[in-house]
Amino acid sequence: MHFPGRGGGRVEQREEQMDGSALRARALSDYVRIHFAVEESLMRIHGYPEFAKHLDEHRAFAFDLHRMQEKSLKADVSEEMAATLGKCCMSTS
Repeated sequence: MHFPGRGGGRVEQREEQMDGSALRARALSDYVRIHFAVEESLMRIHGYPEFAKHLDEHRAFAFDLHRMQEKSLKADVSEEMAATLGKCCMSTS
């Protein structure tokens, strides 16, 4: 799975130039990338019947996160990040 913004994308910026919001967005992106990769591997291994649907949800979340990460370089996105995570967590319960 490819996550935009890591490994040379426009979102790359030196950590000492990033504010707290941008650092949190970057840390969240790193966590999500690893979490999704592990989860998707397990779903493939175990033949999860709704894998394609879940993969689409991962891609949509990754797209939103990338957009937020780009925005975080210019503005504080803490509230937007919290709302996005809340919406994501509520949809899985």
